[in-house]
Amino acid sequence: MLNISVIHTSSHRRVVREGESASKTKLLTEAEATKQLDRIAPDWVIDHILKVVNQSRTSRTEIMRRYRARRAATRSTTPLL
Repeated sequence: MLNISVIHTSSHRRVVREGESASKTKLLTEAEATKQLDRIAPDWVIDHILKVVNQSRTSRTEIMRRYRARRAATRSTTPLL
């Protein structure tokens, strides 16, 4: 089992395996980075994260339009007392 720590620096956070130096930055090759990422998280986790990050956000105008339509539909079906 890998023991992984998150190191907070002044500008960003870094993930570091326990026992490694947190102060020395090592630039990984693509193959090394892929190998470490595969050990940390399975492909489906990475795919899910990318899917969520790349989803387009619904505009506020569209959200309000849907809200008003739902509210109007609810009011028209609710009997008056």
